[in-house]
Amino acid sequence: MKMRLSVKILSAIIAAVMIASLLTACKEPDPPQNATPSQAAPLPATPGAATPDAPPTPPVPPSPPTVSEDNDEELDFFETFGDFPAHFVTHGGRPGDEAPTEFYLHATIDISGDGTMKGELFSNLESTDSETIEQTSSWTGRIAGNKVYRTEEGSYYFYVEDVVYKNEPNTEAQSDGKTLKYVYGFGLDPELDNRLELFVPGTPIESLYVEGSQQDIGQFLTMMRKEGDGESLECYLLRGRIDNNYISLTEEEYSMGPPQEPQPPQQP
Repeated sequence: MKMRLSVKILSAIIAAVMIASLLTACKEPDPPQNATPSQAAPLPATPGAATPDAPPTPPVPPSPPTVSEDNDEELDFFETFGDFPAHFVTHGGRPGDEAPTEFYLHATIDISGDGTMKGELFSNLESTDSETIEQTSSWTGRIAGNKVYRTEEGSYYFYVEDVVYKNEPNTEAQSDGKTLKYVYGFGLDPELDNRLELFVPGTPIESLYVEGSQQDIGQFLTMMRKEGDGESLECYLLRGRIDNNYISLTEEEYSMGPPQEPQPPQQP
């Protein structure tokens, strides 16, 4: 009887030990003591705890003032030139002893109060003894943004935008026995963004000379009857490409027309 009881007790002890071993094997292991923050489970947020401040947003620097690519001063065209004349003209040629009016060059620019512009050109300077060639253009445009830029030397310039030609430049046509070559506006150069320089009355004439130019600016002003005192401008002057100059006209001068109207070339 005692022996059966001992066997039952021993069997119960062995069963208890086996159950304890199984429970220990199924238990999750504790995290390692040297776990990194990324390995450790995130802690729940504490209610009412302060949230860390976000990094401050860097201040936006103020926009720089609007200037030209040369850092020249930008001005409103019509505020700067309240009494700006509307008409500009250039004319002349290369007269000879036998036919002083055979060759001609005539170009005009008109500027309206809203900044729109229109230009005309006709010239037969390329004509030969056997062929009459007339360069011509008719265009419209506007002063870009109605802005003008003043340089450190005190001269000005502006750009002509939205230029539209009546006839496509670099094309030709035949008319009345002559060749018409349609060209860009006198002084306008699309490769230079149609930039026109502007010189005001009182500008020293000596400062208007350009190295490499074939034109004598003093002779040009004399021909245009704008030589003044011979030392400084007495009118406004526009200049585009080298040698492409216009002088301003008063309303009275404009109504009188050019000093010498261009004459058609003589037929051979």
